Formats: sequence, C-alpha cells, structure tokens
Amino acid sequence: MRTQKIGRHVAGMVLLVFSCCAALAGAEAPKEAVLENQALRAVATPGQSGVAVYVKSDAANKRMELAIVGKGARHSEPISEARIVESESGKSLRVTAGSAVAEFSLGVAGLVKINPGPNAGSVEVRTGARFAILPDFFADDVVFDPVNL
Repeated sequence: MRTQKIGRHVAGMVLLVFSCCAALAGAEAPKEAVLENQALRAVATPGQSGVAVYVKSDAANKRMELAIVGKGARHSEPISEARIVESESGKSLRVTAGSAVAEFSLGVAGLVKINPGPNAGSVEVRTGARFAILPDFFADDVVFDPVNL
C-alpha cells in the first residue's frame, strides 16, 4: 500500500516536470547582444537597466553600466531591444530603451564610444570610480569629482 502511494507521488512529480518543461520550451528568453574587442566586453540584455561593460582581464566584475536617458526624461528606462549592427566603420551595439536609441562601439584603448540616436538625451554612467575624465583634443581635459559637484 505504501508503494502505491509513493508510485502515485512519483507519477505526479513526473507529470509536473514534463508540463513545466513544455511551458518553458515555448517561452523565449530575452536575447542579449554582446560586443567585444581585445580589452572590453559590452553586454546589453532586454529588461536590464543599461549596457554592462566588463574588462576582459577581470570578466567576473562589471566595470560600469551605461544607461540611455531619453530627451526630457529624468530617469533611464530598461533596455527594450539590443542588437549588433555592422557598418563601414565596424561593428556597434545598437540599444533601444523606451523611445531612446544609442549606438555603442569599443575603441582599441579601452574606450567606449557612444553615438546618440533618435530621442537620446544623455547617458548615465554608473560605476564605482572616484573621478570621471573626459579627454579633449583641443583644450584641457575635464575631470569630474563628485565631491565637488
């Protein structure tokens, strides 16, 4: 009698597992888009808050997150679409967040280049760095210190 109860429980569990697997097989996971060069890896996944940038020598730790903020918006929206596009200048990562679009490309010296597209107002750089430096080829470089802002 005990064996019959166990057998019914096992049969019920097997049925549950098969029904869950069938439901999961029909659901699609969001597709991430990955752009890499010798030094960096940029990963954009629909539903995430921004593009994650990793240094390849320390791939386990995210170096920064870049979130697109739409024109007139106070906060960024989650990524709705991400894909790799190819042009004459090479590959780039095209990301859509809400109605804002931007293209990210990776430079050879560990730089991330961001080209704003339609409705892109700004980019939030989320990182644990002490300073932010913006190089300028014709004038002095700009150094941002969050303590003095």
